[in-house]
Amino acid sequence: MLCFISFYQSPLGQLFDHGFDCICNLAHISTNSAYLMIGGTAYFSLLQGSLFFAFFMAQWEEYYTGELPHAMGNFGVTEMNYGLGLFAIINSFLDRDAFWSTLMKEVIPDNVVQTIAIIPERILDMEFRHFGLIGWFSIELFLIVGSLYRVLTHERVSKHGNHLSAISKLLTPALIAFSPFLLPKEIMENETRYISICTGLLFSFVTKKMICFSMAKMAFASIQMDAIPYWAVFLWIRYDADITARGANVLLGALCVWYSLRIANWARIAINQICNRLDIHCFTIKAKAVENPNEWKKVR
Repeated sequence: MLCFISFYQSPLGQLFDHGFDCICNLAHISTNSAYLMIGGTAYFSLLQGSLFFAFFMAQWEEYYTGELPHAMGNFGVTEMNYGLGLFAIINSFLDRDAFWSTLMKEVIPDNVVQTIAIIPERILDMEFRHFGLIGWFSIELFLIVGSLYRVLTHERVSKHGNHLSAISKLLTPALIAFSPFLLPKEIMENETRYISICTGLLFSFVTKKMICFSMAKMAFASIQMDAIPYWAVFLWIRYDADITARGANVLLGALCVWYSLRIANWARIAINQICNRLDIHCFTIKAKAVENPNEWKKVR
């Protein structure tokens, strides 16, 4: 445990930990979407886009303030993980189809509805899962606004008037989050897995780069060129009337393979550069240097 804490508190430990968290978000989204049965809908893309965007903004905040937020008040990453675990346990005892498709007007007692006349009919006609998702989006919006406020009011940004530059760094992740809504409805319904994977991998890649650039004090480009293939494929599917469902499937699958290979290659290069810069090995302890070569066997 002490070794883990020491590792996590180092910049390299942060890169490994949050780099894997980016990928783990895909599993979290898939699991909870399966519980709520929102796959193949716009709600799924909204859930994924908001979560990945909020995660990116936490790294963006550290890039500008030097501080990485782990919580808002008493609610943070630990509480969120416990909440997801509890959510999974509760769903294992539910008839999910019946429970989450229940209308809100069937859950709220009639006397409450009559007393609180301000409740809109649109809310009363919503399914329970959709009402819960609105609560989730509200939490994500709160986190996003919090990060935005802390960055724009931070001394480092205000002193140099870098507000526009800071906001411009959010352009690429915002466009990534919005892009799935460009796809035709039938593609969103039938290709949810491919859309989720390629979007998640690209978001993960961009977030990893933000973490590394923050560590290295390097400039992060507002438009990330690695997002160009993603946007090109989505626009192609959107505006090419001749493309078939099979063609869209192949394009999205190829996009998943491309970003998988791209992340793996980038990670290899980044790890090698970091290890060379710090004069360390990645997963092994470097052998102690000795002045006398004849003493090498003794050291080993």
